[in-house]
Amino acid sequence: CFFKGLESPWWAVAFGVAYGIALATKINAVLLAPILLIWGHVFHRRGYVNNFFAMVFLAPVVWVALWPWLWHDTAARILEYLYFFSRHQMTAVFYLGRIYGYGRENAPWHYPIVMTLVTVPIPVLIFAICGVARTAVHCRWEYRGILFTVYAALLLIHAALPGSPKYDGTRLFFSIFPMLAILAGGGADSLVQIFPWTRTLQVYRNVRVNMRQIVAGVFFAIVLGNGLSAIVTYHPHELSYFNLFTGGLHGAWERYEFETTYWAEGLNREVIDNLNTLPEGARIRPMAMHPMVLEHLQEWGRLRKDLQFNTALPEVAAPDAAED
Repeated sequence: CFFKGLESPWWAVAFGVAYGIALATKINAVLLAPILLIWGHVFHRRGYVNNFFAMVFLAPVVWVALWPWLWHDTAARILEYLYFFSRHQMTAVFYLGRIYGYGRENAPWHYPIVMTLVTVPIPVLIFAICGVARTAVHCRWEYRGILFTVYAALLLIHAALPGSPKYDGTRLFFSIFPMLAILAGGGADSLVQIFPWTRTLQVYRNVRVNMRQIVAGVFFAIVLGNGLSAIVTYHPHELSYFNLFTGGLHGAWERYEFETTYWAEGLNREVIDNLNTLPEGARIRPMAMHPMVLEHLQEWGRLRKDLQFNTALPEVAAPDAAED
């Protein structure tokens, strides 16, 4: 919508609506605004004005309209919303054999970079690097490649800042992956273009294919085959995927000691049965999942009714207590 809005005022309106929906979906959309506007000012100075007004005046209206909580005390609640994320809790994470967060220091700056390198399929990583190289070499006309590259880089930089929360694998900087996918497509295309059109092969009767089509088909098969094999191998635990840089899941856990499961995936029958053996009236504090998960299990009769869920966290947790 932003690209088309550079030439059409109606597409600029569509961009304002789309960006308002993005803001109502997740706070990360805020980071997109300065990047789009700076890119538009540098490369499309005469065409991005409609997009600018749509972003500033239309998108906030759509955002508020989609979120009833903001209909009352709008300004104060928007500030409250932003303040909440400025003081986001440092949830615990197990990274390279150490526990970070919850009273300890935050995970190191390289956490998002390393997690990207070890969780994105290697073929996609290679093609994405080629896409960045293509953008650097042809920067005079690869304007969109510059946008995707800068956006991906700034997302990683933001996630690496000392005050940025670092936990749950790649979830907090998840919007980098569409950018990597687009760059990977451009990188694969650049590699395909290396091969000359003149070399053709006859595959069946009058059916002939050229070298570029063959190479493109090979690239497609590599990416698709990698994804299908990962799904088959990891199902139903796709969230735990690690690429061959770590030697897969077993290497990620045993050799490099990464955290390999997220978002209550480990709340299995054995854990539930163990919780039901706790003393009467025991208080349970969920550390990295929503307490409503346990409340629903109580309502469904899977957990005892006397168990209590304490979600309040101490300002500073003692290391020994956190380890226990």
